[in-house]
Amino acid sequence: MRKKLLVAWFIIVAGLFAWASLRRQENDQLARQEAAKQSEQASQIEDQASEQVPFPIESTTSQPDKTSTSVDLNDLKLGDDQLLQKFNGNETELIKLLASDAKRLKDCLLKDLCGEVPDPNSPYFDKNNTPSHSKLERDLTLLVRLQEDGKVEENALAGEFLEDMLSIQNETIQRMALELRLASPIDDSTYDRLLKRTPSLLPQASASALSQLAGQSKQSQARRDQLIKVAKELLSSGDQAKAIEMAKRVKYIDVNVAELEDLAKHTCHLLPQNKKAVHHHLGVVAESVGSNLEFNCN
Repeated sequence: MRKKLLVAWFIIVAGLFAWASLRRQENDQLARQEAAKQSEQASQIEDQASEQVPFPIESTTSQPDKTSTSVDLNDLKLGDDQLLQKFNGNETELIKLLASDAKRLKDCLLKDLCGEVPDPNSPYFDKNNTPSHSKLERDLTLLVRLQEDGKVEENALAGEFLEDMLSIQNETIQRMALELRLASPIDDSTYDRLLKRTPSLLPQASASALSQLAGQSKQSQARRDQLIKVAKELLSSGDQAKAIEMAKRVKYIDVNVAELEDLAKHTCHLLPQNKKAVHHHLGVVAESVGSNLEFNCN
C-alpha cells in the first residue's frame, strides 16, 4: 500500500513538472511572437515616416534629409551651375537644403556673427562681410535663380524668415531677401511694414527696395502715396548716399510729372557734388516723362 502511494505521488509530481515546463515554453514562445510583432510594427512606422518626410519650407525649421544627398553647401569649389545641375529634377530638395542653411546662417549672424572675430594677424576685418555672409549670399543667390526659373512656389519661403534678414547689415543680403519676399503677393499690412523698414536699410538696398515695392504700389492710391512719401524721405536723408542711390532708381518707380516735381523739391539740401549727381539722374527721368523740370534751389 505504501509503495503504491509513493508511486502515485511520484507520478503526480512528474506530471506537475511536465505541465510547468510546457507552460513555460508556451509563454516564451508567446513572448517571442509578441516581440517580433512589435519589432515589425516599429519597422513599418519608421518606413512610413521616411516615405512621408514633410516639406515645411514655410516654417524654414525642418532639417533636410541627410541621407538624400551628400552635397556640402559650404563647399565653394562646387559652382552654382554644378549644384543646380546635381539637383536637376529634384529642385524641391535643393530649396529645402538652401532654406535650412540660410536660416542657420541668418540666426548665427544676428546672434554673434557666427562666432567670427578679427584675426590678430590680419589688418582687415569687415563685420558686415564675413565668410558667413558670403555663404548666406550664395544660398540666397541660388534661391533667387530657382525662383526666377519658377521652381519656388508662392509663399514657399516664410515671410518672417526673409524679413529677419533685413536686419543683417549687408546690402546684397538685404536686397535678395526682399526680392524673395516680394516674389509672392503681399497684403497691405505687409506692404506698409516693408515700406517703413526701407529707410533703415543700407543705401543701395533701401533704394533697390523702393524700386521693387513700386510694382506693389500700383494696387491702390494709398500704397502709391506711401511709396512717394518714402522716396522723398530717402532723397532728403541725412545720409546723402541714400539720396544718390534713390535718385538713380527713380526711373524704376514709374513716376508721373507731378510726382517727379514733388520729389525734386526734396533735393536742395544736398552738398553741391551730390546735388549735381541727383539732379542729373532726375533730369534723365524728366526727359522720359516730358517734364521741364526746375529744381529752384536758391
